[in-house]
Amino acid sequence: MFTSAGGFLGSTFDGETIDCYSTGVVSGDGSLGGFCGGNWGDILQCFWDIETSGQETSDGGEGRYTGEMKIWTTYEIAISPGSNSLWAAVIWAISVLCNDGYPCLINVTPFCAWAPVSSPSVETDPATDVLAHGATLHGDLTVWG
Repeated sequence: MFTSAGGFLGSTFDGETIDCYSTGVVSGDGSLGGFCGGNWGDILQCFWDIETSGQETSDGGEGRYTGEMKIWTTYEIAISPGSNSLWAAVIWAISVLCNDGYPCLINVTPFCAWAPVSSPSVETDPATDVLAHGATLHGDLTVWG
């Protein structure tokens, strides 16, 4: 018997799968995919973690590395033009305190609550070894404010 396995869907034959993601090992016999093993529908704005799944390909969705899966801009880019990104921000959150840093559903996933996302900050120090063609720059980048 031929089977399909994927991080989110084994297979889909009709309809749409929208705004989903998967992470975790994908294994089995047959058609394997990071997000979907066999797709005959529409998979839109969906992602899978290439590193945790062990799958570099999928029959639908977009593969991202673990670090990309844990930042808001990965999902923000996928929001279709004209849609309300504020709506997405009141349903989903990303926090290092919840869901191992992957997106979570606010007030559904345990410990998932909306919190303002801080922008990275850079604190610079004086440059050294300043020459006509270059210099050594110094500073600190703080990602999680």
